[in-house]
Amino acid sequence: MARFRVPGQEDWNRLLGDLGETFFKHYSDFRGFAYSRAEDIGWEFIHKRLIRFKKGFQRIDVRIPDELCKLLIEIIEPNPDYPKTPAYSFDFITCVIDRKELEGSATQYVVEGKEVARFTIVEVKTGSSSLTKNEERVRELCRKFRVRYGLYRIVGIEKPLRYWDLRVEQ
Repeated sequence: MARFRVPGQEDWNRLLGDLGETFFKHYSDFRGFAYSRAEDIGWEFIHKRLIRFKKGFQRIDVRIPDELCKLLIEIIEPNPDYPKTPAYSFDFITCVIDRKELEGSATQYVVEGKEVARFTIVEVKTGSSSLTKNEERVRELCRKFRVRYGLYRIVGIEKPLRYWDLRVEQ
């Protein structure tokens, strides 16, 4: 028989992080953004400049503009401060997807010609946690490359779900 152990602080922090990211995914869908997790950006991006974004149950392949590719190449690798875990320097990249881009079968074509202003590099934090040194570096690189950056904070996460709130910090 398996025994349940009481989670330690590290387990609790990881659970809160996962809950915060799930909350952000639903928020993105509600607000009209498609998202992709940093860890899901890989071969297609490197070889074809494509990222597959999720919007609800739909998947949309988007060709990434050159200016954004340069930034992503700088920041996409896992965080070297955490060599034993696949910790990335940001959580999501979002993209505004228009209604016409959702019509038809999104898996049969690639959305082309998106402007950099339609994308945002996103970090999600819960409670009072602060940005790591590497996450600060990503925020500064976004400024340098003129790519939007969003720091979303889930507050009230220690309370029941109905009291949770999401705030955007600059």
